[in-house]
Amino acid sequence: MHVIIFWQIFFFFAFCPCMWVDGWMEGLGVCRKFPFLFCSLHFFFFPFFFLLHVCAFVCICVGRISGYFHQKEGKKKKTGRRREEKRTKGKVNFFKIYFCLFTQRFSVVFCFFFFFFNYCLSSRHHPSFSFFSFPPFSIALPHRCEMSTAPGGAVDDEIQSRLSKLSVYKRAEYHCVEGIAALRESLRDVVRLEGEESGTNDHGASKAVHNSSGSTSGGGGRAELAKARQAARRAHQQLDKLAKEAQRAARREDGGCDADMKELMRHVESAKRWYRECFRVVPPIEGGYERQGDTGGAPGLDDDLHARQCTQHGATSMTTPLLAANFNDVNSNIHNGRDGVTSSRNASVTAPQPTVSDEEFLLFLDQVRRNDELADVALDRISHGLSRLHENALNVTSELRTQEGLLVAVEEKVETTHANLSVLNKRLRKFLAEKNKCDCFMYAFCCALLLGVVAAIAVLLKK
Repeated sequence: MHVIIFWQIFFFFAFCPCMWVDGWMEGLGVCRKFPFLFCSLHFFFFPFFFLLHVCAFVCICVGRISGYFHQKEGKKKKTGRRREEKRTKGKVNFFKIYFCLFTQRFSVVFCFFFFFFNYCLSSRHHPSFSFFSFPPFSIALPHRCEMSTAPGGAVDDEIQSRLSKLSVYKRAEYHCVEGIAALRESLRDVVRLEGEESGTNDHGASKAVHNSSGSTSGGGGRAELAKARQAARRAHQQLDKLAKEAQRAARREDGGCDADMKELMRHVESAKRWYRECFRVVPPIEGGYERQGDTGGAPGLDDDLHARQCTQHGATSMTTPLLAANFNDVNSNIHNGRDGVTSSRNASVTAPQPTVSDEEFLLFLDQVRRNDELADVALDRISHGLSRLHENALNVTSELRTQEGLLVAVEEKVETTHANLSVLNKRLRKFLAEKNKCDCFMYAFCCALLLGVVAAIAVLLKK
C-alpha cells in the first residue's frame, strides 16, 4: 500500500510535467500523438489511475494550447525575429524530446518494477490478491466482529431465512405475535414497578416524610415507571399497526386464513384489554375479573389454553416452531411471575390513585400539549407555504397565458410574412425569366453587330 502511494506521488510530480512538455512540443509541431500511451497503460493497472489519466490529459491539453499560442506569438514578432525564425526553422530541440522519452521510459520501468514487487509481497501474504485490485487490507472493527460471532446473530439469520420462505400473512402473523409478546412484557414491567412504588408508599410514615425522602430514594423508581409506561404505549401503538397489517394480509388470502386470523385477533384483544385495565382507560368489568379469577392469573394473562391451541393448530405449518417458541416463552414468563403480578395488581386495583395527581400522567399531558403546539406551528407553516404555492401557481398560469397570446401573435405574423415572401418569390422568378430573355436578345444583337463589323473590315481589306 505504501508503494502504491509513493508511486502516485511520483506520477503527480514527475510524469505530469512531462505531459505538459509533450503537449507544448505538439503545439509547436515538433512531435504528434505521442504521450497518450503511458496514461492508457496506467488506466488498466488500478482503478485509481483513471484520475491520474485525466490529470495527464489536462496537462497535455494545456501544454498544447500554450505551445500553439507561443508559436502564434512568434509569428507576430518583428522582421529580425522572423528572419531568425526562418534561419532556425526546421531545427528541433532534441534535448526536450530525449528528456521526455527518458522520463516516460523510466516511469514505465519504475511502475512495472514496483507493481511486480508489490504483487509478490501481496500474493505471499494474501493469496486472494489479483492484478486488477488493491492489496487487501483489514480495519479493526471490534463491535462488528462481536456482532458477527455472537450466537444471537446466527439465530436471527435463521429466523429471517425461515420467514422469507413463508407467505405474506404468515410473516405478518409472526410479527404480530412478537408485538403481543412485547406489549405483555412492557405491561409486566409496569405492573412490577407499580407494585414497588405502592410498597414504598405503604412503608412511608406520612405524606410529608414520603415527599422528603422520595427525592432521594423514589425518584429513580418514578422515572423507571414513567419509562415503562411510555414503552407500553409505544408497544400498544405498534401492536395496532401490526394487527392492521395482518388483517390486510389475511384479506389478500381470499378467506384462506380466517381461522388463524380469528385466533390471532383474540390474542390481540386480550393484550389490549390488559393494556386498558392497566392504564385505566375504561372501567374494569366485574365479569371479566370473575372469568380471570377462575384461571387464577392476572388480567389479560388467561391465554395459556389459547396459546396451546394455536400452537397445536399450526403444528404442521412452518410457522409452528416460531409461534410455539414465542408463546411458550410468554407463558413461562407468565407462570414465573404470576404471584408477584397478582399481588401487585390487586394492590393497585384495591387502592387506585387519582389520575390527575399522577406525576407521569401530568408529564405525558405536558408533552402532548407541547407536541400539539409544535403541530400547530407546523400546520401554520404548511398553510403559509400552500398559500405561497397557490400564488405562484396563479402567477405561472397568468404568465403562461401571456406567453400563449404572444405565440399566437407571432404565429400570425409568421404566416403573413410567409405569404409576402411567396408573392415576392413569384415576382423574382418572373423578373429573372424576363431578364434571361433580354440577355438572349442582347447576345444575338451583339453577335450580329460583331459579324457586321467583321464583314465591314473584310470589305475594306479587299478594296
